[in-house]
Amino acid sequence: SALPGRSDRVERQAEAAAARFLGLLGNERGERLAEIRDAMMDAMEAGVGLYRTEDGLRGACAKLAGLRQRYRRGLKLDDKNRAFNTEWLAAIELGAMLEVAETMAHSALWRTESRGAHQRLDATERDDGRFLVHTIARSGGDGAPQIKSAPVTITKSRPASRVYGGAGAKAELT
Repeated sequence: SALPGRSDRVERQAEAAAARFLGLLGNERGERLAEIRDAMMDAMEAGVGLYRTEDGLRGACAKLAGLRQRYRRGLKLDDKNRAFNTEWLAAIELGAMLEVAETMAHSALWRTESRGAHQRLDATERDDGRFLVHTIARSGGDGAPQIKSAPVTITKSRPASRVYGGAGAKAELT
């Protein structure tokens, strides 16, 4: 029976997560987590770095989807203990890191503009008409995250272009 204030759905999600985490300890074969983690870091650096393009983002999305599948096929952990097991913790964290990385890559691909730290070399201008919105990502289950948007309510200051260097100094004087 469910605890007070907890739904059956939440209970099922918690049980599924616990089974998934415990399952990491039972694998006798599989990949080393460092191989998948390093490949994830390479994919993010190559495609979702400071300067982004559609091709780079699509490539990163594809690589990350492949890494998610490799992770789900199983990792081989040497330490099978349930207490003070840093390798197990790193394996659990890797699953979350892959989910966040894939969400970042798909969100950046969806946002075909440049804004703040999101700089698209193939879409260099900010597009408030289409993208002055909150990006909402939902888990796609076994697939890619689903990206949607929600309106932004501006309560004080409208966003303005950031200007750096000499142009920024001139803008401050005027």
